[in-house]
Amino acid sequence: MSLQASCGSQKRPLCSLLAGRSLKKPRLNDGERLQEAAVLLLDQNQNLCRLFQELQNMEQNRNPKQNQAVSDVDPLNVAGLLVVSELRRQADRRGVAVGAVSVKTMLDRLDEIAGRQEDKLRQMFTSSQRVQLQVLLEASKLLLCQGAFCPRLLWAEYRRDQKHPHLELLYFLHLYNILTLDFIIESDDAVASWLPGQLKALCCWTPPQEEEETRQVQQEVLSTVVGVLVASVRSSVLDELLLWFLDIKEECDEGAERWIQTLDASLCGGSVSPEALQRFFAHCLTQIFTWNPKLTVSDAVTLQNDWTVAKAGRCLTSLCCKLAAIFSVEQLLHHLQQVLETHEVNWKHVLVFVSTLLVYDQSAQSNLSEALCRLLSSAFGGYDLEKLITAFLLARQGALEGTGVFPSYTDWFKMSFGGRSGFHAGSKKSLVFLLKFLSDLVPFEPPQYLKVHILHPPFVPPKHRSLLMEYVTLAKTRLADLQESVEDMGLYEDASAAGASSLQSQAAQDVEKAVCLFESSGRIPAAVMEASIFRRPYFLTRFLPALLKPRAVRTFSVFVRAVGTFSVFVRAVGTFSVFVRAVGTFSVFVRAVGTFSVFVRAVGTFSVFVRAVGTFRGLSRFFSCFQLPLEADAQMNFIEVLKQAEKIPAAQYSQYVESCQKRRQQSGSPRRPGAPLAVLQEQLQEFTQLLAAGRDPESLGLLSRISLTLSVICPGSDDPVGSAATPSLPDLHLKVVDLILRSFCQSLLVASRGNPPNRQSEWGSRFVCLLLDNRQLLSSVIHRLKDLFHRQAASLKPAHILGLAAFIVHLQAAQPGPAQPEPGPAQPEPGPAQPGPVPVEEALDLAMLSSSRNSMLLSVRLAVAAVSYGLCRGHSASPQRLQDFIPRSLYKKVLYLVPRLFPEARIRPERQDGDGPTSGHLGDDLALLWSFNDGTSWSKLVLHLWRHAAFQQLQQLQQYQLCFSEWLHEELRVQRNSDVLSDAERHQYQQWACWELYLPRPEEQGGCGGDPRALCSRLLTAIMEPPPSREMNLENLDFSPGSSGTGTCLPDLLSRLQELVYEAQVGELWGRRVGLGDFLLRVVAEKCAASSSSVSTRLSLQRTMETWNRVLLALPPVMFFKIKTEAGQSTVDCSELLQHITQLQRKACPPASALPCAVTVHLLKGLLFAAGQCGHPAAEVDRVWSLMSASCPLLLVSAVRWWQQISPVLVSLWTRLQDAEPFPEQLQLLSTCRLWACSLRVGPVLVQIPPGPVLVQAASLHGAFRGGAECQQNFREVLDGLREAENQQVLVSLLFLFVTDFLSELLDPQEKSSGRSKWFCSELLGVLVHSAEWLLLFGSNEPDLELEPDPVTLTVSDVCSRLMPWAVCSLLQQQSAAFHQRALRCPGFLHSTTLWYLAALRLFLDGEAPASACQAEPTRVLDCIKQFVLSLIQQAPAAAMSCSQWRQLETRCADLDPELAASLSVHLDHTRAGFL
Repeated sequence: MSLQASCGSQKRPLCSLLAGRSLKKPRLNDGERLQEAAVLLLDQNQNLCRLFQELQNMEQNRNPKQNQAVSDVDPLNVAGLLVVSELRRQADRRGVAVGAVSVKTMLDRLDEIAGRQEDKLRQMFTSSQRVQLQVLLEASKLLLCQGAFCPRLLWAEYRRDQKHPHLELLYFLHLYNILTLDFIIESDDAVASWLPGQLKALCCWTPPQEEEETRQVQQEVLSTVVGVLVASVRSSVLDELLLWFLDIKEECDEGAERWIQTLDASLCGGSVSPEALQRFFAHCLTQIFTWNPKLTVSDAVTLQNDWTVAKAGRCLTSLCCKLAAIFSVEQLLHHLQQVLETHEVNWKHVLVFVSTLLVYDQSAQSNLSEALCRLLSSAFGGYDLEKLITAFLLARQGALEGTGVFPSYTDWFKMSFGGRSGFHAGSKKSLVFLLKFLSDLVPFEPPQYLKVHILHPPFVPPKHRSLLMEYVTLAKTRLADLQESVEDMGLYEDASAAGASSLQSQAAQDVEKAVCLFESSGRIPAAVMEASIFRRPYFLTRFLPALLKPRAVRTFSVFVRAVGTFSVFVRAVGTFSVFVRAVGTFSVFVRAVGTFSVFVRAVGTFSVFVRAVGTFRGLSRFFSCFQLPLEADAQMNFIEVLKQAEKIPAAQYSQYVESCQKRRQQSGSPRRPGAPLAVLQEQLQEFTQLLAAGRDPESLGLLSRISLTLSVICPGSDDPVGSAATPSLPDLHLKVVDLILRSFCQSLLVASRGNPPNRQSEWGSRFVCLLLDNRQLLSSVIHRLKDLFHRQAASLKPAHILGLAAFIVHLQAAQPGPAQPEPGPAQPEPGPAQPGPVPVEEALDLAMLSSSRNSMLLSVRLAVAAVSYGLCRGHSASPQRLQDFIPRSLYKKVLYLVPRLFPEARIRPERQDGDGPTSGHLGDDLALLWSFNDGTSWSKLVLHLWRHAAFQQLQQLQQYQLCFSEWLHEELRVQRNSDVLSDAERHQYQQWACWELYLPRPEEQGGCGGDPRALCSRLLTAIMEPPPSREMNLENLDFSPGSSGTGTCLPDLLSRLQELVYEAQVGELWGRRVGLGDFLLRVVAEKCAASSSSVSTRLSLQRTMETWNRVLLALPPVMFFKIKTEAGQSTVDCSELLQHITQLQRKACPPASALPCAVTVHLLKGLLFAAGQCGHPAAEVDRVWSLMSASCPLLLVSAVRWWQQISPVLVSLWTRLQDAEPFPEQLQLLSTCRLWACSLRVGPVLVQIPPGPVLVQAASLHGAFRGGAECQQNFREVLDGLREAENQQVLVSLLFLFVTDFLSELLDPQEKSSGRSKWFCSELLGVLVHSAEWLLLFGSNEPDLELEPDPVTLTVSDVCSRLMPWAVCSLLQQQSAAFHQRALRCPGFLHSTTLWYLAALRLFLDGEAPASACQAEPTRVLDCIKQFVLSLIQQAPAAAMSCSQWRQLETRCADLDPELAASLSVHLDHTRAGFL
């Protein structure tokens, strides 16, 4: 019987035959019989390719019933056995190996699959071909498992027929583990001839748009092949591909981008060890650096400006980013330095790589700066010219990317070569080496660098000044040839920005920088003063006209807000190079608009932009028409200071004043409300009607006409959006804003009748966008909202609240997105807020205050409605997408207010079916919010929203988490007298929030992570730093928990801190080793740590310490004293407290050199409490007091100062604590010394000085005699009695205390006792004139490390210590000539006096010289001091100082006061002549 006959009239494939038998119940011998029958069939049909093809459909044709029926026999396995049997039979028949037959059959099948490809240029299989190939490879795996297939023979036969193997086929052979790519690459010697070409072709081929699977397979093929090549020894293949990429990088087509994507470490790094991948990427970097090194160093110097990230090819920068991703910055710079030292390099590639590294890695700046320092040190150490030019090129390249990425070239050059510590300042040879190098660069350098070298020349000693002048002359000649002028360079011009801004824009940038410096320092910047003297043409013709404009554009963000949405703007802006010249530096632009990639995709042509807004001159007029601020800002104050300093010509200033008056008149003139207002009303009504009719396209088109009408009624300006005070709106603006808000509310209600918010069109967003183009109108809208919420909240109906909530949602969504917060606890906002413009989000937040009962109820209804509206709009979105619909500030407002107003919300529900947060998306349940009428339904819906899963899931996003610091910020806004909660309810709520909510919450979610110390630290920080929006007077703050209900919740938070402190003391949460008092002192120390010594920093420190002292008085004093037990003996340890007083309290202490009385007695009470826990309390007090005398003299002096007030308190406390124990001896000495000093003031009889510390004796005398002038005669008699040598130290300390009083009088113009302290100082100087001990007290601001400071000097702040030389010089120059003659005989007097004068001169130059009404101008005082010192030098004998001291003083005076240095030099010459 033939096969045709057995099948009847229809042919059935082998798989069908095999599968069809499986429906019957299998028997024991069915397998053998089935195999015999199959062999019989195969004998009659021996087409093995069709047999392989039939294996493809076997698995697809098997149904579930067949799978259940067949348990012992798998048709696929049976088919595999049959195919193997047939292959063996044919191999035996032909006399060849079975592997040869299987290989031949598989190759035929591969030819059949590949031959069906119609497009000969196609580099990848089609989807159907790929499926057939996979089935074929599965069959081959079956044969391989049966030992009937030889992969190596397959490769040999395939390579014999194919000169260019198909990469996708090799990939699948590798994927199915039939032939690995490692074997193919290592065994094929000709792989280098065909593999690069195949990889290039595959990279350059782009799959059709609809074949997404092919695109994925293409990337997998490339990544797998490259990964194998990286791990193998065939580096030449990848080298050829890299060179091919470098040849086509300028075109940057899809092939190049695909190759860059292939080199991603995450793609090809999976199959490669990290070490191999690093070696390969380092090799690639070397190839890039050394590719085609045709450019010379001079070419690099000339063309470097065009090699920034913005101007370089995108492909090259992308490749550099990919290759640098797996290295640290230190490794990359080290590798780059090795390549530079050992190879000829392509300077363009090297510098573009450096720019890319700086732009994309924030840590690169510091590492590059360190590398440049090492290069310069090595260059000048070995006079290596190559390292020097490398350092200059790298520094300039970094500066080209802007100051936000790397310091400007000007700053780098001044820092490296501008001072005595410069790299070249070691010797004349180093100086000549630098100047010779700069001179060689002159013919090639761009002009901006020559200007930097001229305006900020390297430091040169006076004797080598001629060498520098030769270079300056050469550079100026080169600038003249280039038709460039040094005078046109701006005060703060960055060399990297040269050529990118006009003279007018550079002057505007100089004004902005000068105003910023003036605002931070309070003084005229040095560059402005220098320009007013040495660069008057630029100062008068460029700088002053730019400064004396009524209002100037300050930041690019203002411009973006004025133009409108960024997407519209960037479509209008043209080429980036032209745009940069228009708006300034790239770093400012990037901070304003975001990533550069987004900008590049959206940029159009600049010519279109110019045609859209008019000529550039018209655009400039648009920028310059902004009105003056209502209050004087920093720029106006700066102008006034320059006017007082006579730096502005009178005519120019008068013109400025007239212009200001005209602007105010123009801006303040009211406009007549005419027909446009009626037109606007009609248009808004028509818009609502179109929405009701569902005619969305027409309604959106009407918005354009409404926008035009608004521009006619309210012409736009760039006034601030919000400010600290709410101005009264003009009547016209008020009517327009009311129309807008009313229309929006009506439109929302109309649109929501038929469709929920998620099914409505984008009319709300488009409506709000009308306001973004008109900043003045937007500001009026926000002020009107603030007025509605604050004054008319009771008149707002539910419909109004719903409409205004949706309006706020759309308004905040239209603003640029805020920056993502850093992980970890949020930090409080620094310092008090200054009045001025604020962002829209912050202005709306200030409008929705939560400080009283009414404002809380309104805010929670607004916030809940807004969040519900946002959730309804994004009902099907993921939590990550919901942030596009829900404003962050409103969501946090709900998180704060709902638990505060609804105690039910504080209970965390169990997550059970029906009990936990409701699951699913928001639908009709939250849509009910749009129809609430009464308070009951409102409360229920608020709790429903609170427990809803979508609302709760949104808290998983970090920007929607209300952290503990933000909660404290909100709580401090609440006014206790109008709070919705009673005192008991507020106490319960705050305890829940602190102990149950935020204490156990993890830190990454804004909590304290279960650490009570973190809770304590945040509470203390909030108490010491009230939120900036709250205006308060520290003097009127009531810190007592039992105070009246007026004011803020600050007393309540202080009570929470006290509860935490007492709980910690009772429970010993931190143990005795750490100590809670020490922890709080460390928190305060960290808060007060500041590196600068500016006036603002000192005022902030004083303000912080005043607040801390009030907190300290509310805490138990004993917590700052630790009890240590060693060898069974208990002692008091207060080292942290003494350090705190010496380092922080002393800095904030006034010139009176004493702690406040309340703080002093509080700390001494703590000492008595702590000593009472020791075995010998009185002895322990004496021991600690002796320690204070040396390490904390400020507390000692303060105790003496306030002893009359505090002694009864301390004696009473000691009696209660130690009934039978006598008062401590050291404290009794205070009373004794106090009585002794008072007796001296009353009577002339000199009682013997009592024993005790010298500082206590001096402070007692100081306190007794500083009170009045009626005891001056007694004071002289006391001084006569204390002339003995053993009392000299007391008089010296007493002199220091009176000089401190004299300094206090100089600093305080209101001081009425002027002259009294000076008399006491003069009397003391007359007694101590022959002693050199007092000379050591008043330092010259150059501390001597070898001498330990006198304890009395640690009683004043660092500022007072710095001002002491001025006070001493003022005293000395007012003494008599006889005193001067006697003082000159004192060893060291002339030397010390000269040093004090130099210190006073530095104070004057730094602008820190004290000035008061009772003293002449600082310039006249300093001149008198100088004449006094010169007269001393002329009268001084030769033996007054040694020759080395004369020379030392001459050197110090050389730069500060040449006249004084000349006088010292003449005196030194006379001394030498006399000696000879």
